[in-house]
Amino acid sequence: MAVSETNINAANAPAGTGAPSIMAQSRSPREFNSLTATFRDKPTEEAYQGYLRKEVLKTERLISYGLVLIYFLYGFLDLLVVSENLTEIITMRWMICTPFAFGLVLLTHLNFFKPYFPYIYTLGVFMFSISIVWMIGVLPEGNPPPYIVGVLSVFIFAACMIHMPFPAATAIFLLTAIAYSATILSLDKFSYSDVVSGHFFMGSSTVLAIVTNYVQEIRSRVIWRQRTLREIAAQKIKELLIEATAADQSKINFLSMMSHELRTPLHQIIGFSEIVGNSLERADDESGNANHLDQIQVSAQMLLSRIQKMLRYADATAGKIKYDRSATSVREIVESSLEQMRTGFERKGIRVDFSGLDEAKLNVDIFHTCYALNNVLENALNASTVNGRIWVSGKLEPDNSYSLSIKDEGVGMTQAQLDHALQPFTQAEQTLSRSNEGVGLGLTLANRIFNGQDAQLTIESKLSVGTTVTVQFNNPKIADKFGQAAA
Repeated sequence: MAVSETNINAANAPAGTGAPSIMAQSRSPREFNSLTATFRDKPTEEAYQGYLRKEVLKTERLISYGLVLIYFLYGFLDLLVVSENLTEIITMRWMICTPFAFGLVLLTHLNFFKPYFPYIYTLGVFMFSISIVWMIGVLPEGNPPPYIVGVLSVFIFAACMIHMPFPAATAIFLLTAIAYSATILSLDKFSYSDVVSGHFFMGSSTVLAIVTNYVQEIRSRVIWRQRTLREIAAQKIKELLIEATAADQSKINFLSMMSHELRTPLHQIIGFSEIVGNSLERADDESGNANHLDQIQVSAQMLLSRIQKMLRYADATAGKIKYDRSATSVREIVESSLEQMRTGFERKGIRVDFSGLDEAKLNVDIFHTCYALNNVLENALNASTVNGRIWVSGKLEPDNSYSLSIKDEGVGMTQAQLDHALQPFTQAEQTLSRSNEGVGLGLTLANRIFNGQDAQLTIESKLSVGTTVTVQFNNPKIADKFGQAAA
């Protein structure tokens, strides 16, 4: 319904716009009008009524048809127990009340009457109640069926199963009770005990029906409001998730695009620098240009490496990396990675000790695993001081998983730095002048690649002592220790 949609949209309106909001109403200590059992905020009440027309009307229409049918079937009880004035009673039940009530329910199929369906059903309940009171009045003295139980049944059924506006429901309950009281007081056929017990029974039934209707109306609004708030919150979360996903995808697309765009000219710079450098070497040029070209090549290669790292991070984030896993020797993985890092270690005078590496076979993709391990080793290399040491060790755990550790004795990290170590584009040094260059993707990318192969990366570090990165490979069906590695 338009009213409901308008109010729900208002609930999403920013604060300060003046739009009425269910969200605001939920925080109000006096959100309900105690006299009418309705929302104090009129647009919110209109939204609730719109919800009733859209979601509840069909169900209550079927319930109302059922109530009419039950009322009609009670006519067979009349045939069995009533001896006098049976024609009048059957005429009232079958010829007047049942067709009229059925017609009232039929009206709710028409769009014009749908907004008024609670009042239409209230009128039908009142007609049934008054007709039963009338039947009590015309029944012969001596053997009257317990029709007052019928009044109670109608009251409670209507109060529990049908949405009736509390003021209107209260009015028909009280009018029915007054009509009943007037009937039994005006007729001589009722004894004193009938009058007293009848008033007590009708009074308690009326109070019970009024209280039940009040509680049901408040409860229905509370449930609707909570449901609406949940829907609004879920929609907002969905929108934020879409926005976050779109923003993340935009970053990935940007990284991928920039990496591709920058990598092509860098290849040309590197290639032409090599050609010119080779020409200068053949010409025995002593002007220093060859050295300058070497510097250009080193810088270009470094920049290309970083761009490739960003491109691979974009692929890993987008789930584009495919792993071709097979049983691979741990020693083969470590030696291959160390060989690729050999130039960097030699330049800084770093000694690598991997005598504590137990041999095993792991179910991994050797190409991507070596790349991830290189990032960890590069991080250890950058953190280490000149002529420092790095330890690479590995062992099978009791659960048959394999732990591979890389330990350095470098600068280490604080707890705050550890908390952000696996986040992209962060480095342990956060100053404007960093001694180590890089884009801060090494450990992040390594972690993603290891996770993609059912392995977990953890970091332990202490400032000025060093850092230990441990990778636990969880593939017990493949891991198989078959000998102690040579020292």
